[in-house]
Amino acid sequence: MAAKHPDRKIPRPASRPLETLTKIAAQNLDGYFFKLYLLSRTVVRFAWQEIIAADNTEMLDVLGDLKEEVITKMNNLNNAIWNSATGNGIEGLNNAYHIGGAYFCKLTHYLDENQSNVDEAYRLLWDNHLRGVLFEYLRGSVDAMENLKMLENIFFKTDSDVMPE
Repeated sequence: MAAKHPDRKIPRPASRPLETLTKIAAQNLDGYFFKLYLLSRTVVRFAWQEIIAADNTEMLDVLGDLKEEVITKMNNLNNAIWNSATGNGIEGLNNAYHIGGAYFCKLTHYLDENQSNVDEAYRLLWDNHLRGVLFEYLRGSVDAMENLKMLENIFFKTDSDVMPE
């Protein structure tokens, strides 16, 4: 296949002299050539910072009066997945599997203007978002379906219910 733009110019980074660049020409699926410059002696470093779901709840302000209730649900669910304080949780999971506030912000998609359909909104959030990701977390584990049911019960529990050990 002939190149449609073989002389297409891609500027090189001005911060590097030309002799430190390596050009690679390749052809993508549309038949266009592109050039990728690889910088030699370049080291890319990343700094990672752990974001803990319980400490990152500002985004839930959009839920208004429901914010505290949603935080309680999120914390109950995450403590059932893995409770760092007690070291208890679902075998094979840890706090990296906690469900963050972004999932719970999706509740706004299902609430009506006066938030009178909270129970229905929670059901839709579970069915459309939480169940799927939790199922994937549990896929292949021995007690996957039992653990998923337990997490569902914890998500829908009321304040009068007792949190299981």
